[in-house]
Amino acid sequence: MPGWEGITEPDNTPVETRRLEALRSILARLPVRGKRTLSALLVRWVAPGVRHVWGEVQGIRMRLDLSDRAQRWMYFGLYDEREAALLESLLSPGGCFLDIGANVGFYTVHAAARVGPAGQVHAFEPLPANVAALRETIRENHLGQVHLVDAAVSDWEGEVAFHVPPEGESGWGRVAGASEGETIRVRCVTVDGYLARLAEPPGRVDAIKLDIEGHEMAALQGMRRTLERDRPAILMEMNLPMLAAAGVDPETMGDWLLDMGYTARIVGRRGACLPYDFRRHPEPVFNILAEARETEWA
Repeated sequence: MPGWEGITEPDNTPVETRRLEALRSILARLPVRGKRTLSALLVRWVAPGVRHVWGEVQGIRMRLDLSDRAQRWMYFGLYDEREAALLESLLSPGGCFLDIGANVGFYTVHAAARVGPAGQVHAFEPLPANVAALRETIRENHLGQVHLVDAAVSDWEGEVAFHVPPEGESGWGRVAGASEGETIRVRCVTVDGYLARLAEPPGRVDAIKLDIEGHEMAALQGMRRTLERDRPAILMEMNLPMLAAAGVDPETMGDWLLDMGYTARIVGRRGACLPYDFRRHPEPVFNILAEARETEWA
């Protein structure tokens, strides 16, 4: 991805560090399939002693763990490239972005670079390890425009059981069902309630990223006033197995968004965005862009 560079920690093994960075640069240019799988092999073969690194995106240093699948893809520039470019087209300097399910902050730092010091980025993340990494990224880069909210997002406020994902899968944490494995108690907020309590609320919310492993419908219902008032674009993951586990029918979600005045497009593999009707799905997990109907599509 343009603007991405790998920067490792000073205490990493110098030889392994140099090899890893050289191969990362080569991998980014190779016109081959399977780069994500190859990235794991490169780390294992070339730099087994390197785990925590600083990656750079849009001039912002990110704290990353190469033993984690998604974070390794971020380091190698193989993570949500099309979605990141789409997000940048939705934001402008001084704007406001909500990153719901922020993980370690890939979308947060993209948005922070785009909206600049005069803008606002509100990053919601309940998993303590992810919160710690994102807090370090914010501190390292002096990102005063980023507000880190260590909470889950739903349609009610209080506390909720949160499923702890297996090691190496930091993006799989989710609001827990009745018979989950390891869980922790985390704070839970609604978007409408959170924004209402801000001492300096944004003039309007421009865009929202929503990726919370099947709990998206509840989060949408908890931001109804925000959607009605600001009509933000919503970049959202559709994880059909997780939605099913949460008892959510995608068609019901589509009807709800339609009633709110939104239509949706699938974010395609080649960057094209095609209409999505919530009844026919291209694959089990994919991303969509929902926009208010008055939005002119390019």
